[in-house]
Amino acid sequence: MNRGYNGNHIFEGNKNKSQFLDYLEWAAKQMKIRLFAYCVLDNHYHLVMENSSGRMSDFAKLLNGQYGSYYRKIDGGKGYVFQSRFKSTIIENDSYLIKSIVYCLQNPVRAGIVSIAEHYIWSSARFYFQNPN
Repeated sequence: MNRGYNGNHIFEGNKNKSQFLDYLEWAAKQMKIRLFAYCVLDNHYHLVMENSSGRMSDFAKLLNGQYGSYYRKIDGGKGYVFQSRFKSTIIENDSYLIKSIVYCLQNPVRAGIVSIAEHYIWSSARFYFQNPN
């Protein structure tokens, strides 16, 4: 996970969130990172992923760098876009993987943005819970 510098809303608006998700998909392919879940809110994002290539730091640098450049071009200003280096936690078993995915996808519910996780379009919740019919 990572957040905007000083809690700034760096993903405010649909265009910014959409652009971040485009960069996320691109960076994951470039670095061969397997993504299990994501959630992008106005001031931070959460990812649950497998560091299958062993290049998670390179992935985060690429993703945050691409989005940071985009954000500065649109928003202006100088300096940091993200608060610090990304925060990561090792997931050692399936039980913790499931808890991590649920935690990630429930972020907009806990923030009071939606009452049901799959209604939040800036997360991968709908891919887990959509009705196949």
